[in-house]
Amino acid sequence: MGSEMCIRDRYRRQLKHVWNKKFECQPLEAEGMTVGIIGAGAIGCEVARLSKALGMTVLGVKRRVTSLEYFDEVYSNDDLDKVLPLCDFVVIVTPLTDATRHMFNMDKFRIMKKTAVVINIARGPVVKEVYINTWNAWGASAQTMPGNEVLTALQQGTIDACDNVNNVCIADGYQQYAKYISVMEYATHFNGITMNEKKFESLTPELQDVITKAAKKAALDCTKNLETKNAEQLEEMVTGGAEKTDNVDKAAFKEAAQSVYDKFLSNNEQGAKYYEAITALAAK
Repeated sequence: MGSEMCIRDRYRRQLKHVWNKKFECQPLEAEGMTVGIIGAGAIGCEVARLSKALGMTVLGVKRRVTSLEYFDEVYSNDDLDKVLPLCDFVVIVTPLTDATRHMFNMDKFRIMKKTAVVINIARGPVVKEVYINTWNAWGASAQTMPGNEVLTALQQGTIDACDNVNNVCIADGYQQYAKYISVMEYATHFNGITMNEKKFESLTPELQDVITKAAKKAALDCTKNLETKNAEQLEEMVTGGAEKTDNVDKAAFKEAAQSVYDKFLSNNEQGAKYYEAITALAAK
């Protein structure tokens, strides 16, 4: 489980025939950790069996509370908020029903451990997020889906389009079947160093100045590098036969999605502060 987030990056490198013996991600030791399995059906029970074999504490969440093999304790859906703060891993395998639609939102993620790993293999609408609401506000019928299913869905026409960054599109070969690329630039990638405010204030003014200057230089260098890479990747897709459209009416899209972000910022105090800080930096 601890290696889950590394698999995708390693797969992309293999596609490019880049073999790096150094293992960038440090896997977590599963033994002694707690996994919450949301949806204790057939798949959830198999996850529980394997998790128990790894020495984990297994908590289950399901519609009806029953005693289940391999589960240390089973809770009802109504007790989800009690379970999430206890978990080091959260595995979402619940079926999509009226009761589970948008079961996971920002409030649920906020009460989890900051170090918690979420593995979502449920239907997309179980997890509600700003991106989904944004695309729906634009008139799409959006949903999240596992990355390894996107290429097949594009190939078979199950989905009409996908939203992702250029390097992922190239690595997974989306441009083979998504021939049109719209450069919308609706999401901002923030490059910076985040530091605990109390810790920063405890430093001498001289050291604060050194850190601030170094952070600004690093952010600028990183941004320039990303801009260069992004342009190269876009050109690679165009050379491969994709048609680029960059004369998008961004103002119209921004206006259409404004209510989504207004709602998010009004319900997320910490996120609103972060947004304001980033906006202030972008204006300088």
